[in-house]
Amino acid sequence: MLTVAFAFWPFKFYYYSLCSKCGEIQNTTDWQLPLTFSTFWSHASIEPTALSRYLASSRLVPAHKHDWQFGHGGGNGVRCALGAADRVRPLLTSTNVTTFLDLARQYGEPGESAKFLEYTIDPELCRAVF
Repeated sequence: MLTVAFAFWPFKFYYYSLCSKCGEIQNTTDWQLPLTFSTFWSHASIEPTALSRYLASSRLVPAHKHDWQFGHGGGNGVRCALGAADRVRPLLTSTNVTTFLDLARQYGEPGESAKFLEYTIDPELCRAVF
């Protein structure tokens, strides 16, 4: 078994995805047949971000099924796979963004913080706002 694992070591595709609802990051490794997209084993782990911790503590996002959006990946013959969610990642890990959202919730107009949150997680709008 160990020999098989080392034989397929270079044929791993690594990538991360972002949940468009809560901002958590999922890191995934797919062990694939050489130079194909045929995955024979996959492992994923979820990590919180500054935004997801803020949303959980403030109870702004209810329990939900994650909606994973592809961010960035590579491996198994792919040098760089880039998804739209890659534009959002810096905002999810920034404490400045969570501070802004919290201040907008406390001092802004009703619903303003929710609108800024929507813009933060949207790959098309996130750079225009922050």
